[in-house]
Amino acid sequence: MAGRIEERAALSAELAGAADGRPCAVFVHGEAGIGKTRLVQAVCDEAASKGAAVLWGRCVRFGAADVPYVALIAALEGWLKSADPSERSAVLAAVPAAAELLPSLSGHASRSVVRLLTVVDGLVQALVSLRPAVLVVDDVQWADLASRDAITYLVAGFHSQRLAVLVTYRDEELASSHSTHAWLADVTRLPGASSRRLRRMNRDETEEQLSLLLGGRPDPHLVAAVVRRSEGNPYLIELLAHGLTIADDALPDDLPEELTAALLAAWHRLSPTSREVMRLLAVGGRPASVHDLTEVAAARGIGAEAVTAALVEATNSGICVAQGAETCWFRHPLLAEVLDETFVPGEAVPIHAAWAKRLQGRSATGIEELRRVGDLSRHCEGAHDAQACLDASLAAADLAKDLKSLPEEAIHLARAARLWPTVSRSDLHQVDGELDLYERLAFVSDLVGGGDATQAALNRSLELVDEQAEPLRASRILREQAWTAGWTGRRSPACQGQLRPAARSKSASAGRDFGC
Repeated sequence: MAGRIEERAALSAELAGAADGRPCAVFVHGEAGIGKTRLVQAVCDEAASKGAAVLWGRCVRFGAADVPYVALIAALEGWLKSADPSERSAVLAAVPAAAELLPSLSGHASRSVVRLLTVVDGLVQALVSLRPAVLVVDDVQWADLASRDAITYLVAGFHSQRLAVLVTYRDEELASSHSTHAWLADVTRLPGASSRRLRRMNRDETEEQLSLLLGGRPDPHLVAAVVRRSEGNPYLIELLAHGLTIADDALPDDLPEELTAALLAAWHRLSPTSREVMRLLAVGGRPASVHDLTEVAAARGIGAEAVTAALVEATNSGICVAQGAETCWFRHPLLAEVLDETFVPGEAVPIHAAWAKRLQGRSATGIEELRRVGDLSRHCEGAHDAQACLDASLAAADLAKDLKSLPEEAIHLARAARLWPTVSRSDLHQVDGELDLYERLAFVSDLVGGGDATQAALNRSLELVDEQAEPLRASRILREQAWTAGWTGRRSPACQGQLRPAARSKSASAGRDFGC
């Protein structure tokens, strides 16, 4: 398990104290995939190696069914199957009514929830009288009321038992009005109880996890890509790493199917209108104001009240989070990428047009203006407005240059270069303009380390330049091409033959001395 050194040490200390007669209850919480279960499993394995009994029960999301004590029954049944026969006999002898709770004992189940509560307590107390025990209740956000009452009963009865109770729950599964909040507030105030929230992993911890998954130290560029897209969620890191090797320096374009399914699971449980509003937000591409989202939704025939209801539902489901008073975005931004792929060809065109309309006519300064113009270019491209996209891309590239943001400049220049041939321009210097664009793209791509992009831009520049009219310019491009080919290991077979005529130019020696 990567990271979690501090959290693991703290939980191990709590369990060690419980083994010495200082009972404890720790409520471990955080978002889905943050590593709650894995952390608890690690400290339980350590406790088991020291002689503690581990009883593990997992709560299950049911629809209409409400099965009392389901997690605790599973924990006790699991212990019965693996327990030493003499220990098993001693515990069951101490609680004759155990058959009323545990199906494997083939007894007659009691209909009294209160009576079964004392049976649960009796079995746990009988076990801890023989040796230390750890009771785990995983995913308590889905627990039935009886299981929650049993946990409270056990914690309230702490005195000197050798018992640790570990409870996990997902923060995002608990809506603000969920009754579990009140229960958690009450039970964590009891003596011996505490809570611990797991944070997302930092870059070093992400690199450590990738090293464990890939069997070696990963490429720094791969680490950076995983950090950016997973935002430190261990489960997402694991899914992103699926199929990768230590030789990879980038993530594939397509997300793994398991990751896509995991991200879409909660979205599929939303109402149809809420699902559609989340798709509109995904097309926006970044955190959006509720006002802008409402205007975009109106263009799709979704009213303001429906948007508000959708945001409430998505927030209560842990899909959407508020970023400030009037801004919303996805808890996991990767979901935006996945939802963006749910549109059939052409379906998102009017949505991009609606977002572009919201951005046009606005202005800002500095980095905010760069973001606005950059988003405008992306939405214009999605709306199939090539001319507006090209103009916005060139403007964004110039803003990025002024702000010395080379990666952003390279992105916008690449988009402009891609669109240039599709736009009919009235000026007489179209070829010269395109050549200038590709030379600038090659220069900036070289600075940001994009060897393949640099080579492609130089190849296109060489196609555009008139060797007869501008021999020095052609020579310079050819020499840059030769140097880049050697650097990237993609040297053209015709490189030597092309370079020699250009090198004969007396002025071609100016600039860098690039060899083929």
